[in-house]
Amino acid sequence: MNNREEIAQALAKSGYIADGELATAIALMQLLRRPLLLEGEAGVGKTEVGKGAGVGARHRTDPAAML
Repeated sequence: MNNREEIAQALAKSGYIADGELATAIALMQLLRRPLLLEGEAGVGKTEVGKGAGVGARHRTDPAAML
C-alpha cells in the first residue's frame, strides 16, 4: 500500500471506514517502519484498524507472531 487512498480502501475491505487522517498516519507508519499508537475508548475499533492495516500490508495479524 503506497498512499492513503489505497490504505483507506484496504481498511474498508476489512470492514473499517477510515478517515483521511487515520489513513495518512498508517501510510507514515508503513513508510517510516515505526509503530503507531492508537488510543480510544473500548469498542471504537482500535483492534480492527490493526487487523485491517496488517491484512492490507500482507503482514501477519497474529500478535504472537510479532514477539
